[in-house]
Amino acid sequence: CFNNMLARATNEGIISGKLLEYVKSKSPRIYKEGIIEPKDLIGLMVHLKIASKCENGDYFMPTLLNTLDTQGVQDILSMCSNPIAPMALYHEKGWFKCGSFNFLITSLLSSKQWSLAKEGRKLLCVYSNCIKMRFNKNCNVTLIDNASYIEIHLDGHAAVVSEVCPEIKSSLVKACEEEVQIGFLCPCKFFGDKHLAISTRASLK
Repeated sequence: CFNNMLARATNEGIISGKLLEYVKSKSPRIYKEGIIEPKDLIGLMVHLKIASKCENGDYFMPTLLNTLDTQGVQDILSMCSNPIAPMALYHEKGWFKCGSFNFLITSLLSSKQWSLAKEGRKLLCVYSNCIKMRFNKNCNVTLIDNASYIEIHLDGHAAVVSEVCPEIKSSLVKACEEEVQIGFLCPCKFFGDKHLAISTRASLK
């Protein structure tokens, strides 16, 4: 039902195709048949790294998630099975742009190396400022948004962590340097395709 889909969106950041169709049916003034469809809007958000595609036709959007307080973050970290000293990702200017943490998460998820950490079908930790991810199916990585820097905790056997640590750092740097084009969603038939990309670069830098 709609309430369950809405709860999943706020608790797990997951938007389903059914939810988009429901919103469309209730918002005829926003979605005009044949002009702007929900799939066009979600396609634009994927293009801009606001959302990332996941299994079963669903989409993951970190901006929908609740925020975890300081004590909650500490509780999550205390559950790491084999914690080591964390890494910290700093920006040369001393801070990241607003939305950079979400951009980083969706950029990582676009790679086959990264996925959201799960226990069965349940996501282990998904908050707007704290997300637990899985790297290459052998190491959990908890990323925490501290505004001025991003804290990174690796959780796994020492031998595995030491082996994958260079790969994880390389992957994080690559995601931060990734650039996307600014995108327009326009109903104007003059452009033919509704998705018009303008060559203006944007990244975490």
